[in-house]
Amino acid sequence: MSSSPNQTLDRIAAGGLLVGAVFGLAGTLVASPALQASLWAIASVALVVVTSLLALEYFRAGVDIVAGAIADCAKPPAPAESAVDSVAVCIANSPQGPRWSSANPG
Repeated sequence: MSSSPNQTLDRIAAGGLLVGAVFGLAGTLVASPALQASLWAIASVALVVVTSLLALEYFRAGVDIVAGAIADCAKPPAPAESAVDSVAVCIANSPQGPRWSSANPG
């Protein structure tokens, strides 16, 4: 059974997000700083690659705003920044602002 290129890309993205989540969580649970840094490095690479792939997919589909928002988040977090902080900063700094903000009615 053959799969379409979109299904293949979706599977790669899902796998990369899973790898990023699992290794990121594992990095928070270990006590060794060297192992923690290694796990977080693997998680960061996986998440950056996946967000880049998704940005390209949406850009090619003609959804430029979504592609730009995803591409804005496709950067490795600063060393002192957790993945949750990175996503929160990315959402807060997006051109449209956070959707839950009452100060931004758009």
